[in-house]
Formats: sequence, structure tokens, C-alpha cells
Amino acid sequence: MSDDTRTGGAAGAESTLDTPFAGTPDTANHAPAVIGDATTGETADLRADALADAASYVPGSDGVTASGTIVIEDGVIPKRLRRPLDLARFALALLLAAAAVALGWFATGTTSGLEDDLGEGARLLPDPVVLIINIGGIGTLALPIAGSIALIVRGRVRQLFDALVALLIAAVVLSGLSILVSEIADPRLLIALTGSNDPSNAATSPILGGLLAFITASRLISRRPWNVLTLVVMGSLVIVAILSASIAVAGLAASLMIGWAIGLAVRYILGIQTTRPSGAEVANALDRGGLPITMLRAQESTARGRRYLATGRSDQSLNVTVLDRDLEGAGLLRAIWTSLRLREEPRNSSFNMRRAVEHAALVSYAGESAGVPEPRLLLASEVGPDSCVLAYEYIDGTPFAQSSGLTDDDLRGAWQAVKTMHEHQISHRSLNDDHLLRSPDGTVRVIGQDSGSVASSDVAMRIDIAELLCTLAMLTDVDRAVSTGVEILGVDGIGRALPALQPVALSRRTRKELRKHKGLIVSLRDRLVEIRPGADEEPIQFERIKPKTLVMVVAGTIAGYVLLSQLAQVDLVGLIRNADWRWIAAAAVFSLITYFGSAWSLTGFVPEKLRLTRTLMAQIAGDFATLVSPPTLGSIAINVRYLQKSGLHPALAAASVGVAGVMAFVMHIL
Repeated sequence: MSDDTRTGGAAGAESTLDTPFAGTPDTANHAPAVIGDATTGETADLRADALADAASYVPGSDGVTASGTIVIEDGVIPKRLRRPLDLARFALALLLAAAAVALGWFATGTTSGLEDDLGEGARLLPDPVVLIINIGGIGTLALPIAGSIALIVRGRVRQLFDALVALLIAAVVLSGLSILVSEIADPRLLIALTGSNDPSNAATSPILGGLLAFITASRLISRRPWNVLTLVVMGSLVIVAILSASIAVAGLAASLMIGWAIGLAVRYILGIQTTRPSGAEVANALDRGGLPITMLRAQESTARGRRYLATGRSDQSLNVTVLDRDLEGAGLLRAIWTSLRLREEPRNSSFNMRRAVEHAALVSYAGESAGVPEPRLLLASEVGPDSCVLAYEYIDGTPFAQSSGLTDDDLRGAWQAVKTMHEHQISHRSLNDDHLLRSPDGTVRVIGQDSGSVASSDVAMRIDIAELLCTLAMLTDVDRAVSTGVEILGVDGIGRALPALQPVALSRRTRKELRKHKGLIVSLRDRLVEIRPGADEEPIQFERIKPKTLVMVVAGTIAGYVLLSQLAQVDLVGLIRNADWRWIAAAAVFSLITYFGSAWSLTGFVPEKLRLTRTLMAQIAGDFATLVSPPTLGSIAINVRYLQKSGLHPALAAASVGVAGVMAFVMHIL
């Protein structure tokens, strides 16, 4: 259960929609009816219209189930869609193109040797093989023509248009890049891309790049026997290009990668025709899995697929989640950044449909076995090759986010659910106020658990406690959240959250809500320290690398490059030989005096006693900080942080540094 499988909230608000259908079991015996793109209107009117038009539908046709299920799609299946994986591949193609050019630029000798080896190996091919390869070059014209005819026969005229647009754009872009390289006429760049110093030689291959863009946009590689024909034609064209030595290997590789990138960009911008199964096919899959239904109504599109509300033949309501393969790759870049930045166990990846289904089923079955109060998974099934369906029991509850006047019993119910999970080594990892439901009978249910894991680590369970503390404190107050947690988990159990009370460890929704509650985490930490004196206050190091550290590394690299480029123009050997070391020593001594002056000046504006050596080190550090930051700003930041670490209140530290800076300005002017 995730945001896509939520059983409360919108599902709870729409729960009355299935009541008329559930109360008319004879509708299962009528001819089937399908309603598409229904967005408004009363349920009774929808049912009346559906039954009135039932005779016009043919069982087994597109969107119609033979068992008489009424399907309301509500436009959750777009005619064209953008695949997130295409965007990720586009970024990869650009990186590979840049890598090919960089390799040709920095390793000219290596690429030249590689070209010679490839050319020599190609010349050793038997004559019949060379003849076949040359004949295969006919595919330059034959492949796009045959592919166009196939698309027209299949009725994919729009896809053919996209492919031709990609071919044209790739040819124009690569031709323009070739002209640009010849105009620049840089000898090293020419050798890297053309293999010679002659500006008249082509630096790119518009034909190969355009053909690959056409293949990518038309998706020929994904169909048989076109995948084999495509590989044969492209392979033969690459070999012919190497044999003719008309372009360097780096230029050839860059052309192919740019063509691939343009094909992916066109495919992403214009979208591709959807292959998602219809709601009728989803209903048939539920029927085959032993869950026959009388009505299936779409509720929303999600980042991973679709969500439906279904009514079974026995008046049982279901929440149905469909995961679509064409949405694989959603959140891939964010996941890569998170894995690089944070030191935490990987969460369930949403960019692989099969793994997402298996993970959701595993966590759900583990929770059911442990007795966790959560909706049961009733069916996990495939719906054709491009989608999978997960059917959960429907729970009529109100999310904590929409509940008013939460009682202590509600809070205890949430803590008890988490305790049950942790006793069986199951973590949730997304305990926000949308994933806690209060049922009409007063019990508390947990949803959205497919973001968690089984056999969880101690750190993951600490994060659960920390996030639930933050969620309940935002909904009520700090004292109630902590006291109810102590009743269920005990002082030691609730105290385990202390090192994990950091925004970076929490889910995105909770972090967003915490911005509206400034100082809440500090209040929670103070309260936990108060009830558990001597607790370990050292936070867990979740971040592998901080964004500001990355910025400092980049800035330091740029500063180092600028400094080295300046030093490269200086004769250091001659400078050292001719230098008078007595003046160098004197300059070093007098320069150090300025740091002592800064240290004494700062000490005079601080009421507490500061160690001179550490204060001196802070001034030297501040001087280095100004190399990669605006003047004075780096020194101020270093000094404020130094005073805070020395025990001063942040406000007092900032005031001391500010007054010292003002006085230094006045003295300089005087």
C-alpha cells in the first residue's frame, strides 16, 4: 500500500459511489456496459445510462467484459504518454556523446591506434563477408522505407510522423555540428573527430545519426523481426564507415549517441502511443484471479499507474492499483541522487514494475502474517505484458490528515501498529498523516507500507519512530505524542528515536509539513532528553555527502584550476633561485601578525574566554574560505560557527562577529 494504493482519503470520500451497484445484484446478469471519461454526475444516473445503453455493446469488445462489469475509465489512460525512462536514457546518451568527444580529445594517440587496429582487422575480413556488409549498406535507404510501410499498415501514422521528425532534426543537428567543427578548425578537435587535420572532412555522420534517431522514435528495435534487421543494418553501416576511414571512431560514436538522444527527446516530447490495458482487461484479470466484480471505477492516475475502486459480486469493496510498465523510470534520477547523498538502505524502487509488484506483495503478506492492522492484499496478478494489478480490501476510514480532534486512543493505536511491525522486523519508512487511518469503529489502520521493508535494520526502525513522533506532534502537540509513545513503547523504546530526529531521514511529505512547524524537532529532542537523561544525543550520520560540501568541492576545484593556470605562466624554478629568502621570511612573519590581530579583535567582543590557538586557527580558516566565497562572507560564517562550537548562543555569536566587523571597518576608514 502506497500513495497509489491508499484506502482512505479520496477512496473513503467516494465510497458511496458503489452502493447502488452493490444493491442491485441483477446487474451482473445484464449485458455489459462501459462508460469512458465520466468525470461528473450522480451514481444512479451513471448506472441508469449504462443499463440503458447496455444493448449497444458487444461482449468481449474493447473495454467491455463478458461478465457484465461496468467500467468507468475517467480518462486515466491517456492516448499518448511520456515515459520517464526515455528521459533517463536521453541523459545517458548525452553523457556518452560527451565521453566519446572527450576520449578523442584527451587520448588522441589511443583513439588513433584503435582506428588503425579496427581498420586492419576489417581489411582481414574475407571478401564474401565484405561484399555482404556492403550490400547491407543498402539498408540505409531500405530500412526507413520498410519501417514506414510497416507503421502505415499498422495504423501508426502519428508514430511515423514522429520518426521522420526525429530523422530530420538529427540530420540537421549533426550537419550543423560538422560545419561548426570545420569553422573552428582546431587541429586537436579535427584529429579527434575526423582523424585528420583537413577541415573539409566530416566530423559527424548525419546519415547514421539520423537513421538511429528514426529507429528510436519508431521503436523498431522493440519488435520482431525488425530488431534483427535493425542490428544487421546498423552494424554493417558502422563497419563500412570504419573501412572507408571517412570519420574517426570518436566522431562516429558521438554521431550515434547524438542521434539516439534526439530520437529519445522527440519520443519524450511528443509522447508515444499507450499500450496500457483498459479497465475492462483489468476487470477480466480480477475475474480470473477469483475476484469477480460488478463495477470498476477509476479514481486517479499516479506516478506509477492507476487506482480504481471496485465493487465485488458479494458487495465487497476493493481498492485496485494497476502498475504500468510505461511508467518505469519515474523517480530514477531522484533515487540515484538519494543513494549518492544518503547512507541508508535502499527503498523500494519504483522504476521497475516487476520488482515493485513483488516488493509490495512481500511486505503486505509479511504484515498480514505479523498481525499488522493494514488492508489485506487479495490478489497480485499480471494484466498482459505491460501491467500488473494489486487488489486490496477496502477499509472505510479517515486519514489522520483529515481527522479533527484526535484522541489519545488514536495516538496509542498508531504506536501499537508500529510496535507490532517492529516486533516482526518490518519497517514502514513513510509514516505520514496520510498513511494512518481512523476506522469508524475507532481502530487505527496503517497503509502505504510498500515503501518499507522486511528484515529491517535498527536504523530503519529508529526512523519509523522518529517520523511517527513528528507526525503526531504536528497533529496534536509534543507532550501528547511523546507520552502516548512512552505508554506503548516505553521510555527506552521512544528514546531510540533521538539520534534519528533529522529532517533528512524523514519522508518527503513529512519534511514538507515540518517547514510549517519551525523548531518542532528541537522540541522533540529536548523532551526526549528530559524523560531519558543520559540518552545518546549524537545523531546518526545519514548524509554521505552534503550539497554544500559538493558545492565547496566544485568551487575548490575551479579555484585550484584558476590558480594552477596562473602559476603555469610563471617561471617558478627561476623565481625560487633568485629569491631573497630573508625577505620571504619577513613577509611570512608580518602576514601572520594580521591573523593574531584578528583573533585578539574577535576575543575582545566576546564575553566568554576563548582559546587563542583555536581563535587563530579560525581566522586562518576564514581567510581560506574567502577564496571560494564572496569576500568577508566566508570569514563571517567561519567565525560565527566557531563561536557556536565554543558554547555561545547563535544570536550572541552573530552579534559578536557583527560588532567586530563594524569596528574593523571603522578602524580601516580612520
